[in-house]
Amino acid sequence: MTFDYTLLLNSKICLFSYILLSASIISLWFKKKPLIFGSLLCVAILFALLAHRLQWPVLFFIAFFAGVNYLAFNITQRSVRILSSIIVLICSILLWLHQIPGFSNWLIAKNLFISIDAIPFTLFLNFDKPLIGLFILGFSSIPLLKTWPEWIKMLKKTIPIALIGSLIIAGIAYVIGYIKFEPKVNTFFIIWALNNLLFVCIAEEVLFRWWIQNSLSEFLKRYRYGSYLALLLASLLFGIIHNGGFAYIILASIAGLLYGFVYQKTKSVEASIVTHFLVNAIHFIGFTYPALAPKL
Repeated sequence: MTFDYTLLLNSKICLFSYILLSASIISLWFKKKPLIFGSLLCVAILFALLAHRLQWPVLFFIAFFAGVNYLAFNITQRSVRILSSIIVLICSILLWLHQIPGFSNWLIAKNLFISIDAIPFTLFLNFDKPLIGLFILGFSSIPLLKTWPEWIKMLKKTIPIALIGSLIIAGIAYVIGYIKFEPKVNTFFIIWALNNLLFVCIAEEVLFRWWIQNSLSEFLKRYRYGSYLALLLASLLFGIIHNGGFAYIILASIAGLLYGFVYQKTKSVEASIVTHFLVNAIHFIGFTYPALAPKL
């Protein structure tokens, strides 16, 4: 299977909006300054408006979402912080589920058969969901890796666990008939990987591991196994929000346990992001993607 990248180049204004959105997210690892990521985001929004990926009324929601993130992570008054955090969580779930009107995410591939005997796959480049990771990362005190030695140290710890975990998850998926071994190389992987890393893994790991799992751990720390209970609860919630059938929910919950375990051991959101991406990439490259089609 090949993917025609000229489809992206033929919509340059739209493409620029997503490149700038990506740059806004990436900039946080160089300099976490609202002026920098905010400026890049504003230009991305301008291009998205011109490309009709956003409708202008949604700008009020984006500004509101940015504001409540700032309040949730920077205001010392407990009542304001709690209320803002609840609003951030609700808005994040709605963005995740694409329930906020005004976003017209870019459909770049529809009903592709990545694997011969798989169900068809459709890919949107989302503008709404990445805002979860961008604003939480941008306005919170979450520590990010800055130097190459820090990245190398993290990768040495993370990759072996991620590879073993990927094989375990793949084995479970194989046993239940969700996938089969089906290695492949195709050009579509490039855009899939960029989208998965920047617009999926970062947002999901920042929300579920750094924030939800951390918050549950803090709340349950008085109990002997509170951190493990927090890991389990966050993983179950992670699975439930992946609404793709019972098997998918189970597999997503198991994957959530892996990502949460890595985060718990390293206290590095980058470690859980890398693990998440590797699990997804191994699934794409080595097995039926996204899943086996049901037999008639």
